[in-house]
Amino acid sequence: MAELLLALQAPVAPELLERALMHRSFAYENGGLPTNERLEFLGDSVLGLIVTDTLFRQYPDLPEGQLAKLRAAVVNMR
Repeated sequence: MAELLLALQAPVAPELLERALMHRSFAYENGGLPTNERLEFLGDSVLGLIVTDTLFRQYPDLPEGQLAKLRAAVVNMR
């Protein structure tokens, strides 16, 4: 974990990093530890906001519908 914290080159609380890496299946198999799902929810929202703002500024003449399609193409990479 210490190596990862150094590699990130950003101040991250070790507990938060551990939570970010805690997949639901592992947490369930190990007594119901806290998972990364709430952080994933927050991250998805932040990513959506950043992409929306970037597209809005980069394409000032594009209608809302086309902006929404572009955002979906960028954000929904699954």
